[in-house]
Amino acid sequence: MFDRPKGDSDIPLVYDGSKSGLNGALWAPWFALPTVETMCRTLEPGYWCADNDYGDQFLNCPLDERIQPYCGIDLSQLYPEKAKKTEDLLTAIWTRNAMGLKTSPILRCRELFGLSGS
Repeated sequence: MFDRPKGDSDIPLVYDGSKSGLNGALWAPWFALPTVETMCRTLEPGYWCADNDYGDQFLNCPLDERIQPYCGIDLSQLYPEKAKKTEDLLTAIWTRNAMGLKTSPILRCRELFGLSGS
């Protein structure tokens, strides 16, 4: 997890799924993403296309419920008084796709195209 300054007062929280080690326990199918070169080979004169950046839309897609318990952050350093009152860990669970998480691209594609699967 890290912050990414955006302006003077807006600092969004970014959960970097590649840092936790969880990717080592996950599997996602490989699939090719088109490049500009491969897309241009399919176009004929008179055709047009648009560039849609779906990367920023990962947070719009829920993280698989089976992965959610493993995607959290320890809040005990931020709230030490609350942490002292409980024997359980004081955590926040991440429930949305994360940048860098191995399964995020395929889950987002399934959401975009209305595909189901687990």
